[in-house]
Amino acid sequence: MFDRPYFDNQRSAFGDEKIARFLSMFVHELSQRRAALDVAARCGRRQELADHAHAVASVAGSLGFMTLVTIGRRLEEDVAEMPTDKLNDALGEFRQAITAATGVAVGLADELADTADAGRHASDT
Repeated sequence: MFDRPYFDNQRSAFGDEKIARFLSMFVHELSQRRAALDVAARCGRRQELADHAHAVASVAGSLGFMTLVTIGRRLEEDVAEMPTDKLNDALGEFRQAITAATGVAVGLADELADTADAGRHASDT
């Protein structure tokens, strides 16, 4: 779930320009963390998986990506004791949530760009 009212509150508090930059950093961070998760999973580094899950959940929460927060926190807490098959399922779910959040974040960035463009065009008249 994406908490749009929370995001809109953050947008009001920080302004469109800062939120647009933060969304860009968020998309980049998700890409980097997803790649790092894949490497850590292949190498069996469970603490590293927990660390990446924590980092993703933390940044996701600041923008209202609550599904990503929930899945990331659960992975972070349970990764050490999970049997391999359950871990693979959890990582698959986390990857899907990262992909979904990335799509939403890109859409929000586009929305902010459209709003900025509309504002510029209105001031030109």
